[in-house]
Amino acid sequence: KDEKYYFDKDAVHKLDELFATCAKEKIVVSARILSEYDKDFAELYYEKAKVNINTKYYAINTSKEYGANTLEAFVAFFTERYNGTDEQGRLISNWILGSNVNENLSMNFMGELDINTYVEEYARSFRIVYNTAKTKNASVNVYVPISNRWGYKSNKLSYGGRDFFNAFNDEIVIEG
Repeated sequence: KDEKYYFDKDAVHKLDELFATCAKEKIVVSARILSEYDKDFAELYYEKAKVNINTKYYAINTSKEYGANTLEAFVAFFTERYNGTDEQGRLISNWILGSNVNENLSMNFMGELDINTYVEEYARSFRIVYNTAKTKNASVNVYVPISNRWGYKSNKLSYGGRDFFNAFNDEIVIEG
């Protein structure tokens, strides 16, 4: 991509040190992608996902080129940087996209959406993370985290775990 992305040098240096220690101690590193709302980057989020006091994390709008490219650049940079091949063996072994992602309102906010639309959007982001990470490191794993509300009755802001995974599986089977 032609776009340039910048990362906080001090934050990356701290990760370098942390992941070097993890490699030395044989600790497996899993990186979780979470996005708190930042008004300076409002275009990263879904238009329907207005700032909400009940929301901790917001989904990145990968239906828009800016959001898709930003997520791809983030995953590419860190997967390539921490692929285990440097002299210190720094490695991200696992990527986790979100937290309790079937909890739309509180943990992966996109605005009020029916489950199929929500899952279609989440699956797009999952594909970006999966394909980008696997391109940089074929042995990396990518995980979908859900809450423990397996049998919960779904509504437009929260989805039962079973409903979510069934819809997610259907979307992945159809689109790949």
